[in-house]
Amino acid sequence: MKNSKHQKPFLLYTIIIILALVILALGGLTLYSFQDLASLRSKVTDLQNTVQEISDTSAELISKAKELGSLNDQLESQMILKQIPPLILHRMYRKKGLFLLPILLSLPLTKV
Repeated sequence: MKNSKHQKPFLLYTIIIILALVILALGGLTLYSFQDLASLRSKVTDLQNTVQEISDTSAELISKAKELGSLNDQLESQMILKQIPPLILHRMYRKKGLFLLPILLSLPLTKV
C-alpha cells in the first residue's frame, strides 16, 4: 500500500504541471493574438486617415472643377461678345431691345 500512496501524489503533480503548462500556453497564444489585433488596429487607423485625405482632396477637386466650369462659361460668353463688332451690337440693342440677347448667347463659338 505504501507504493500506491507514493504514486498517487506523483500522478496528481504531473497532471497539475501539465495543466499549468497548457494554461500558460493558452495565455501566450492570447497575448500573441492581441499583438496581431493591435497591429490590425494601427493599419485600420492608417487606412481611415488615407480615406479621409482622399475624401478631402476629392471635395477640393470638385469645388475647383465647378469654379473652372464657371470661369469657362464666362470665357465663352466673352468670346461670343468679342466676335460681334461693338457698333453692330449697339445698333441691334437699340433697334430690337434686349430680345436679341438669347440669340446672341446661342451663337456658335469659333476659336480666335
